[in-house]
This record gives sequence, structure tokens and C-alpha cells, in this order.
Amino acid sequence: MTPEEFEIWVADNGPAELVNGIVKLLPMNNPMHSLLLTNLAMHFGIWCQTSKLGRALSGDVGLYTKPKTGRAIDLAYWSKERLPEITETMLHVAPDLAVEIVSPSNNMGDLLEKVDEYFALGTSLVWIVTPVQQKVYAYTSPRDIRVLEAAREDVLESAEVLPSFTLPLKSLFDVG
Repeated sequence: MTPEEFEIWVADNGPAELVNGIVKLLPMNNPMHSLLLTNLAMHFGIWCQTSKLGRALSGDVGLYTKPKTGRAIDLAYWSKERLPEITETMLHVAPDLAVEIVSPSNNMGDLLEKVDEYFALGTSLVWIVTPVQQKVYAYTSPRDIRVLEAAREDVLESAEVLPSFTLPLKSLFDVG
């Protein structure tokens, strides 16, 4: 399937990704996934409004990572310098940050493939959020990973990519 055909198809048929020309249906998000995405989007929304450094989009943001491959990112952030025009079509500009929240239907091989694609496109930072373990795997390259844990009271931050943004993992994973 071509990217143009995919955009028409996905508009009529719901969440999916195009991987090397093949459509992969995405399951509905479970409540925990949705809660974590809401927490992240809320914190990023406030930070973007107050810092005026860029824009965050959430909820299966469509991004072409290579020819015939369109991914659905849980949350993405673009600095003002890289911010693409926001339209109703999928984006072609790498975000500064891509966030993926692990769901029971995900497998690590697919997630690592996405990490590689995001960095190949020019993304500077990727966070893989694991709800069950309450950890975030913070990638600054496909091979440079820092593991953050709510139990250790770690904080999500990246002065280079997200100046002044901080989010304690305990706040992110607060489901009470």
C-alpha cells in the first residue's frame, strides 16, 4: 500500500501503522495506557504553554519514518525550530522527542525497530514507558539507554531537548 492510500484507509478504518507497505492494525488502548498518555500530555501541554519552546501532540500521532512506513506515536514533541505545519495529514518531520507507552500487545522487537526508525529520521530522544514495571527507558541514541524508575523516585528530564521540563515518575504513574 502506498502512503497516500494508507492515509485514506486509516481515516476510514481506525488506528493502524504502515510498515514497509503493509498495514498493521493497532488495538484500542487499555485504560492504564490512556491514563499514562493523559498524564504525559497534560504535563507536556502545560510545559509547552509556559515555556513557549515548542509543541506536543498526543494520541497516535502519524509520522512517516521511511518510505512506505508510517508510525503512530503516543506522544511527540517538536521544538519551535523543527515544528512542522500541523494539518490533517501525517507528518514527515522528526520530532525532538518520541514517547511510546508499552501495551500488552506490543513486543520489544517492534518497539526497538521504532526506536531505530525515529533516530534514523533525526529524533534526539525516545522514551519507552512501561506501565507494569513503572519504568521509563530513555534513549539518546539507539544504543545509549538510561533506565528511570518510579521506585527510585527518578525524574523525567532532558536539559538538551526539553529545557526546564521535569516530571517525577511517581507523578506520571500516579493512578490513585
